[in-house]
Amino acid sequence: MTDRYPVQWWKKELRETEDEDLDGVAQAFDPGKIDMSVRQMTIGDLVGRLRVKEIDMEPDFQRHQDLWSQTSQSRLIESLMLGMPLPSFYFSQETERAENGGSRLVWRVVDGLQRLSSIRNFLLGTMRLTGLEYLGQFNGTSFDELPPTFRRMIVEAPVVVILIRSGTPEEIKFSLFKRLNTGGIPLNQQELRHALMHGRGTDFIAGLARMPQFARVTNGRVSPRRVLDRELVNRFLAFFILDPEESYASMEVFLNDAIRVVNRAGDGTLMRIRKSFGAALEIIHDLMGDRAFVRYLPERKEGQTQINKALFETLTVGVARLAPQRRRKLREFSSARFMKEYKTLFDCAEQDVDSFLSCVSVSTGDRRKVLRRHCIMGDFLRRMTEM
Repeated sequence: MTDRYPVQWWKKELRETEDEDLDGVAQAFDPGKIDMSVRQMTIGDLVGRLRVKEIDMEPDFQRHQDLWSQTSQSRLIESLMLGMPLPSFYFSQETERAENGGSRLVWRVVDGLQRLSSIRNFLLGTMRLTGLEYLGQFNGTSFDELPPTFRRMIVEAPVVVILIRSGTPEEIKFSLFKRLNTGGIPLNQQELRHALMHGRGTDFIAGLARMPQFARVTNGRVSPRRVLDRELVNRFLAFFILDPEESYASMEVFLNDAIRVVNRAGDGTLMRIRKSFGAALEIIHDLMGDRAFVRYLPERKEGQTQINKALFETLTVGVARLAPQRRRKLREFSSARFMKEYKTLFDCAEQDVDSFLSCVSVSTGDRRKVLRRHCIMGDFLRRMTEM
């Protein structure tokens, strides 16, 4: 029996995506495919769209909508009351299934989420102003309690909306929003994926991040607030279902490709992935506890438990791809014995570019280092299960 789950599982799905540019937008960027419009609107227009749910505040983003403090939100409202302009809002236009079985166009927020959240909380919610700098007399006031003049100034305040229409290719959207995402709290790469590639793949990643095995092995060491938990899962998913030797060009594109494959995968395939991921996490937790995914450095104190992304991806994939009988063999190790062997992987100088330590510490997205760390981990786990 093979030591790894065969990559052939995915050949059908991969064949459907192999014509796509694995080097990213840079090699195939066609300006003629960009379909953008710039609209002059008002805060009232945006609130109206929020009321009828034509603006999607992205349910997948609920956990990080209200990152601003109430004082920061209040001061944005104060800016509107003072007649100060706001930065532009960026939306991605998407087609969504309607309740009547048809389809409808919705706007997904990509840049301006915190500003829009503040506006929604004050105009449609129960937020009261606090910590105002220039209009302190209105501290403690709700929108309905403001004088009509100030309510009108807020509702009629002009805003610029940049809309990327649904006809714009996904990769071009991704590149554009990386360039345009200049708000107070820019979206990170994983947040962009969940905004622009929202669907079966991102939902599956979210589900894996909610698994009890994931919560147990990470034990509060990774914050879900900026979907960092999902980035870890996305890394596992990509290296588990794709062959990096064939298709790895950059980490960003590789993670995107994994989501595309999962979008087309059947339920049986997703069930096998979930089962393998859960089994790997259980084994890693039993053997390593809160030392899982931690780099070992000579100066590192034993109490430090920061998760290393490259280690998470390499270790989980390595264990998940072991054949069942090798996983059972791994479970027979005591934690102390396994950790003693595991630490030998780091017995090298970080300056040695071919060392495992270097491959999980410096330029971790470099193709050569990606392939080498997975090779080293695979050899280590096979050697352990042959003892």
